[in-house]
Amino acid sequence: MVWYAGLLDKGLTLAGDFLSYLREGDARSHEVNVTMTADSSQASAKLASAVDDVAKKLESAVQSIVGNIIDKLERDQLELLTAQVKSVHFALEFESDGMLGPAVSRIMELIAYAKNRILEGKLEWLGPWLMAESIRIIALRRMASSEKALSLVQSEARAFRLSILDYSGQSLIKNGNTPWVKIAEFVQGTNEDVVRLLSQSAELEASTQREREASGSGAVTQTPKQTLVDSESSAPAATVKTALNPAASWPFPTGSRP
Repeated sequence: MVWYAGLLDKGLTLAGDFLSYLREGDARSHEVNVTMTADSSQASAKLASAVDDVAKKLESAVQSIVGNIIDKLERDQLELLTAQVKSVHFALEFESDGMLGPAVSRIMELIAYAKNRILEGKLEWLGPWLMAESIRIIALRRMASSEKALSLVQSEARAFRLSILDYSGQSLIKNGNTPWVKIAEFVQGTNEDVVRLLSQSAELEASTQREREASGSGAVTQTPKQTLVDSESSAPAATVKTALNPAASWPFPTGSRP
């Protein structure tokens, strides 16, 4: 589905950046220095800019959706997600953490919707899910004002790391030379290198798919619906397995959440 083009790469980039922000922010929180206020203001501006970029990307995807009733239903959900991302952006610009709460609650509902679509095999929802989950966690971090709340955010961030591997980890092991050390460090929360590797893998697969489509473009003209059906029916067995059961794509029991 062309209307989601680029959302996966953007979602992975955002997830990596925000997880890195959380990790580095937690490390800095144990240090006291005179530049803390200035650093906080600068970080807020960067966050607001990143969230605004996500909103624009989603809005572009929404505007490109045309077609059948199913497309319309999914467009409606993307519109809702875009609206809530804009609400988060405004709250960050307004420097009002209290305004984040309602937007986060609605984003959680849309996260559930995206995950259900992924379980149905609609992997084009991976990008929107990554974006929504990243923004939810970063908003929770901004609202956290107690040790208990901070501990919960850390738990949610770790669960997010595991979910990323559940949904996308197969691409790291199917070609051999598996980066086990990087994977372990990612799970432990010490770096986000795995997200960059996933992004590179996704781009390679997308490039391969574009070349495959270009080489066969002169054969038979197909309607968008026929193309979608053909692509689903000819998908490799491993891909279908990943879509129907994301946890099955990963050889280890990462599904348990703290």
